[in-house]
Amino acid sequence: MKKSMLITFALCLIIGVAAQGQSHKVSAFAGVVPMAKAYSLDKKENNFGTIKKGTPVKASFVIKNTSLTEPLILKKVKATCGCTATGYSKEPIPPGGSTIIKATYNAAKAGSFTKSVMVYTNFSDKPEVLYLKGKVQ
Repeated sequence: MKKSMLITFALCLIIGVAAQGQSHKVSAFAGVVPMAKAYSLDKKENNFGTIKKGTPVKASFVIKNTSLTEPLILKKVKATCGCTATGYSKEPIPPGGSTIIKATYNAAKAGSFTKSVMVYTNFSDKPEVLYLKGKVQ
């Protein structure tokens, strides 16, 4: 009798712990679309090489919605400095659709540069970072 009660108690304890662990795993990811499956970029960096001082250079990044059901929304596209301007569509991108994110660097100062463009979407709280690189002479 004691043995069967002990086995029943152990089984209840194991099932309870397993159920509690599973509900935690499910709730931790509820409502979050995995970034790797939500969109793709044709590139994350544009290297201009050597460019002439005073000549603005433009980069284009193609972003594609790889979600099967949800539209991709570019909430904000922001350069990390005033020397870089951005442009992007504010319209939702349907599943399978794509759009272009544009960035222009003004090349006013001589020297090497690495500039960042932060892309905020509805699929993640963390921004995707795009880079513009080169050397101004």
